[in-house]
Parts: sequence; structure tokens; C-alpha cells
Amino acid sequence: MKENFVKVWKILDQKNKSKVILASALILISSIFDLLAVVSVLPFFTLIADTKALENNEYFIKLNDYLGLSNEESLIFFGFFSFVVIVINQLLRYASTQYNHKFLNNIYYEKTRELLEFYLNRPYKFILDKNNEILIQRCTWMVNAATGFISPVLFMFGSVLTTTLILFFLIIYKPYETISLLVLLSLFYFLAYKKLKSKILKLGQQSTKYINDAGKIIGNSFGSFKESKITKNYNYFLLKFKKIALNHRNASDTLQAFQILPAHLIEVVAFAILIFISLFLYVRTNGLSDIIPIIGVFAISLKRLIPAIQLIYNNFVQIKFHIPTFDKIYTDLKKSHRYFKDKRTNLEKKNISFKKYISFQNVKYNYERKKNKINLNINTKIPKNIFLGVCGSTGHGKTTFIDLMLGLLKPKSGIIKIDDKILDDASVNSWQKIIAYAPQKGYLIDDTVENNIIFGKKNFKSKISIKNICKIVEIDKFINKNLKDKYKTLIGDKGIRLSGGEQQRLILARTLYRNPKVLVIDEATSGIDMETERKIISNIKKHFRDLTIIFVTHRSNSLKYCDKILFVENGKISFYEKLNFLKKKYKSFFNDKFITNESY
Repeated sequence: MKENFVKVWKILDQKNKSKVILASALILISSIFDLLAVVSVLPFFTLIADTKALENNEYFIKLNDYLGLSNEESLIFFGFFSFVVIVINQLLRYASTQYNHKFLNNIYYEKTRELLEFYLNRPYKFILDKNNEILIQRCTWMVNAATGFISPVLFMFGSVLTTTLILFFLIIYKPYETISLLVLLSLFYFLAYKKLKSKILKLGQQSTKYINDAGKIIGNSFGSFKESKITKNYNYFLLKFKKIALNHRNASDTLQAFQILPAHLIEVVAFAILIFISLFLYVRTNGLSDIIPIIGVFAISLKRLIPAIQLIYNNFVQIKFHIPTFDKIYTDLKKSHRYFKDKRTNLEKKNISFKKYISFQNVKYNYERKKNKINLNINTKIPKNIFLGVCGSTGHGKTTFIDLMLGLLKPKSGIIKIDDKILDDASVNSWQKIIAYAPQKGYLIDDTVENNIIFGKKNFKSKISIKNICKIVEIDKFINKNLKDKYKTLIGDKGIRLSGGEQQRLILARTLYRNPKVLVIDEATSGIDMETERKIISNIKKHFRDLTIIFVTHRSNSLKYCDKILFVENGKISFYEKLNFLKKKYKSFFNDKFITNESY
């Protein structure tokens, strides 16, 4: 248990650690009032059983003299006092429970947000090596399961404290009866937990497997929706999902049964214990007047003890059940916590102001896991304000070259310079702020045309209005004529209501909205007809005169707009001033009628 607490403590920031301490203080005060609630009923039940105690008990006599109460008034006073203590106890318990719930909901919110931000700030290669569905699962279901582990680890203390205080009082009050009660209750829950713990752990492993598999199946089913509609193979995904969903449902049902069964059985056990204590006391005492106060105290105590002990048991079950999922995500939670801690003392940022050139000096890169890999070896300089065409066969390194230039990948060796400053961790953010990247298949959000162009930059003031940018990329007429709500039209998930060419022009509009100094067009005009492409390029050159454009394309005719052409072959780069020279040397490349987009 200590090891689990240390693990959880390591992923909490100072603010949340302080909240845990405050929550523990509330629990402590609530537990003390739990004890007071039990103790406060003792004088009341004693007087109910025998009012003569007011005349025989020295404590009652002193209190009566001090308060100046009659026998009847004393009975009312002790009853009212006990009632007030119980009310305060319940209010404190409510406040403590609410505070704990709010704290845990906030932990879920914070850890989900932190984990998402942590992943979004990972190097580009991290995302390349991960499945998107796995990252989504970790930010949602797994964090939720982790919270289910954190909660009992942090707040089992309250139940343990309440149980300890009440038992401590009962041992002083009636030691033999209390020890018998403690042994029976402890033995019952110990045997129940020992019998079920391996099964609970197995159920937790099934839950982790469900989280892993469900996201993949659902993601694949919607990702291949178009093909599934045509081939009518929905059952392939439905059967796979049905199997794991049923296993998860059955596991959840079984876990719930394991949790609530002891609670119902212990009611029977507790009632039997109370009857046994009553009979035992009846034989050993002088009659009902002695038994009633004791039975009343034990009855109230059991009312407090059973829920507290049951909660301890449930917490152990929750911990055991959520251990597999928590262990699976713990490393990422710890790293994200360290990331936010280090963020305050991050290395000094360097600003980049692109005025002269982008220089690759002995830059080498290769993908270690690729078969038949291409070793990229680059020595080149790209001047400012150039319209540079980039071409080459699929898998020869074009995309890698672009990713290196964008600062998404780090060279294995060599350096990239922007003017006289090295592109590194301290300067990459500044560099990426002045670059815009338009991919062949850019991501469109399920929002309006306008918001897809702004793309989260609501406070950003572009030099050119959205409408003028749409004119530049030749999509303004389509928006005004074909879309009912014009720029406020919802385009659907991934721009499903737009054609491929319209989607690409919207992505181009988004990139130009940023007022970049460098624009990378990576096959982002492949779905646009040649005449529209010519107009777009002409418009961009006219309205963005100081823009450096890196134009990646497989269309030989599109290369004629370029000032220079960079050809990538087997990881090596060659420059050509004229398209005709390039066509003569690489006839096979330009004779291909269709060249697929590279995935390398």
C-alpha cells in the first residue's frame, strides 16, 4: 500500500498535494465527530434505561448541578446534544465527501489535459511511432481508470481512521466484546479479499485489454466507413467489438458482485454479532437496564463501522482492479508531471528571423526500422524569396527532407542553420512560427469554413482578410455560390461535404492566413486542376512577394513555375535551373503517368 501511495504522490503537483492534506484534515475532523457521535449516545441510552443514574452517578450529579437541570430536562439535554453531534458529523462528512469528489474530478481533468499537452509537445517522431487510437485511449479511458486507482489510495485513510477511533473507544468501553467483534469482522473481510483478489486482478487485466482493443476497433470501423458501405462488411467490426464488449460487461458485472456481496453478508454477520453480544450481556449483567446502553452504543458503532470497513474493502478491490491500467499509463503520467515541472525552468528560447537562407550542412538521417532504408545525406543552401520545386520518386527522401527543414525531425548528424543560427530545441518554436505547411491531405475540423481557416488563431490578426485569402486560393466563388451559410457553413468531419480540390484550397487558405515567411506546399495542389493551380500560384506570388515557397509535386508541368528545382534520388539532392535539363536526365520519372504519393 505504501508503494502505491508513493507512486500517486509522485505524479501530484504541490497544489494538489496541499489539497490532499486539506482533504485529510477534513477526514480527520469528520472521523473525530464519528467517534463523538458514538460516545454521545452513551449517556442518553444510560438515562433511558435507568433515570436513577442521575442520582447515583457522580458525573451526572455534577453536570446537573452545574446546568441546573431537572431529571426530565437532563434526559432531553443529552438527547438533543447527541442529535446535534450527529448533525454536525453528517455535515462534516458531506463537506469532506464533496471536497474529495471535486478534487478527484479535477485530478481527472488536469491529468487528461496535462497528458494531452505532453503528447502534443512530443517530437514528431514520437507521433510517427504511435497509433492515434492508443494515444486517445490513454488521454481518456486510461486516465479515468488511473483516477479510479488514485482515489482509494489517497482517501482510504478516512475509513481507516474512523474504524480505528471507534474501535479504540469500544476497546476501552467493552474490551472483550470489542475484540470478539474485531476478530470476526476482520476475519470475514480478510477471507473474502484473499479468495477474490486474484480474480479481481484478472478482471482488471480484461478491462485494460478492452480499453486497448475497443479504441482500435472503433477507430478502424469509422476510418474505413466508405469501404465498409460498399463492401457491406460491418459485421467484421461488429463481431470483433461484440466479443470484447461482452467480456468487459461481464467483467464489470462480476467486479460489482465481488464488491457488494460482502456488504450484504456483513449485515447478516453484524446482526448475528449484536444478538450474540446481547445474549452474552444478558447472562452476565443484572438485566435490561445494564444491557440497553451497551447495545445502543454497539448498534450505533456498527452503523459507523460496517460502512467504513466495507469502504476499506472496496478501496482494496478498486486498487487491485485498476493496477494493470494504472501501471500501463504510470510512466506517461510521471513524464507529463515532470514535463510541466520542468516547463517553468525551461531552457532559454532563441528567436529566429529568416532574412538570408536555410542551410543544410552535412545533414544525415535514416529511419532505423525501415527495410531497404534510404540514407539521407544533405548539403545544400536554400536562399530567401525563392520558389523552389521539390520532386523525386516515392520513398527516396522528399518527405524526410521537408520534415527536417520544418524542424519536425532532428538530424542524426550535421546541422541545419537559419541564417547564422542553428535550428535546435531552443530555436525550433521560433522557426515554426514563421513557417506554414500545406500537406496533400490536411486535417479539416468539423466546424465552419471560417474557423477552419482561422484554425484556433482567433486572436491572430492576419494582414489579409479571410475573404481576400479565399480569392487568392480560388475558392471564394464556390463559397459564395454553393454554400448556404457562406463562410459560416459547417463542412462536416474532415471536410466530408467538400471535394478533394476544395479541401486542398481551404488548407492553402489556412496556411496563408498565418502570414508566413516560408510556405511549404507538399502535394497540396494534387487534387486541383492545372488551370486553377496556375491561378493560385500566380495569386500567391502577386500578394506575397517576400514569401519563400517550397513546392513539392509529382506534376512535371507544375515545376515550370519554379525558380529552381531540387531533385531527390536515393537520399541525395541535386539542383537544376531548368526543367528541360531535369527531364532529359530523369526520363523514366517524368514519363510515368501516375506516381503515388510517398509514404517514406
